Amino acid sequence: ESLAGTYVAGRDLSRGRPLATNDHMYVRYLETINGIEIMHARQKDKALRMVEVEPLFFRAIDGNQHSLFRPSRDGKRMYLFDLNFSGEVQFTRISEKDLAAEAPP
Repeated sequence: ESLAGTYVAGRDLSRGRPLATNDHMYVRYLETINGIEIMHARQKDKALRMVEVEPLFFRAIDGNQHSLFRPSRDGKRMYLFDLNFSGEVQFTRISEKDLAAEAPP
């Protein structure tokens, strides 16, 4: 459950431009499988359900995809390393404050 949230590709964050919803990667906890679902905003029909096979390392229920989570060294950020799903590699979890900052006035 602690991994749930909205993640954005590191390269999109570094560009300094406002983030669009289609830049988001969503992670939510699914109690029914005691795992997570990862969905990229551009691929809503391809949500990926995963279970934890090692601490912070997840494997897809149906397939060979893997994802890995790591906290930053200072513990203030969580990173998602998408090893097969979207073509991006590193995503950073953004906060509700970050989401509010990107919303149009």
